[in-house]
Amino acid sequence: MVRSILMSRYNTMTPTRKVKNFIEQHKLIRKRDTVLLGVSGGPDSMALLSMLEEIKHDLGINIVVVNVNHQLRKEAGTDQSFVANFCQRRNIPFIAEKITVTPQKSKSSIEELAREKRFSVLIKAAKKVKAQRIALGHHQDDLAETVLMRILRGTGLQGLSGILPYREINGFKFIRPLLSLTRAEIMMYLKEKRLKYRTDLTNKQKHFFRNKVRLHLLPLLQKNYQPNINKLLANLADNIATDYDFLNREAQTHFKKTLIKNNSKTTITLRDNTLIKLHPSMRRMVFRICIDNLKGNTNQITAKHLQEIDNLLMLRPLKSVLNLPQGLFVTKGKSSLVFARKSI
Repeated sequence: MVRSILMSRYNTMTPTRKVKNFIEQHKLIRKRDTVLLGVSGGPDSMALLSMLEEIKHDLGINIVVVNVNHQLRKEAGTDQSFVANFCQRRNIPFIAEKITVTPQKSKSSIEELAREKRFSVLIKAAKKVKAQRIALGHHQDDLAETVLMRILRGTGLQGLSGILPYREINGFKFIRPLLSLTRAEIMMYLKEKRLKYRTDLTNKQKHFFRNKVRLHLLPLLQKNYQPNINKLLANLADNIATDYDFLNREAQTHFKKTLIKNNSKTTITLRDNTLIKLHPSMRRMVFRICIDNLKGNTNQITAKHLQEIDNLLMLRPLKSVLNLPQGLFVTKGKSSLVFARKSI
């Protein structure tokens, strides 16, 4: 009875109140923090900007906005001017950044490269303004899409944990306060507040994988199989993220126990006899930690790669070498396993 009353109250909350509660529940922001907002000018990031501006005094924070022009669309310059003008009218500090993304063979590789460069620019801007948090505008529907995409591509627990409310990347704290809201709630908020936003027309092009999932597959599942599929996928991600967080903490402990030498810019050496005693699941999580320390993420590292590292440790002869994506390689030593990155 009490739970149903609480849920009823939650469902009648304004979007801004939901976001404030989500921030407090997950301890995403501390009092007196400076929060850097990545704002593209699209509906999600404009809603994020407006909501945090509404509650910044309640939270006791300062906000700074950065827009990154990827120069991949002819409208990008206009989008940046739109965000700049909005911030100027509201007296919000604004930073304009521009990056060059070299054309790639596929849309996915362009997006990945743009994402990596964008994160580097966001971190640079955060250092400049001494921001303690970097906020992005991903919402609940983005989370559902991401989980479904990863299921279709094949993923493990980390992939199923989806988009996390809080994550450290290269030592910087990224937060996503809008994960408590659906796309529909965001659009309703913008309408009620009469807030303008920019539209990225590439989001309607159905030959891109994410757009296929968003525009075709999820509506099909909602109509014919499960009307609440987005919420269920978001709940799945949340539950798995909680379990994965516990496992990752355990893995960090085992990583320290197996560690012989750590020069995270070039090599990490692990004690092989300690690794061998670990459960295979925990061992592979330790491998992930090594890779993440060397290159700042585990993008392009698949379950197959982790299995190959395991085979290298358990089955292959001394001095065997395994090559991994992006210039990483692992060598089997006499009593060690050495993760290394080729110098660029």
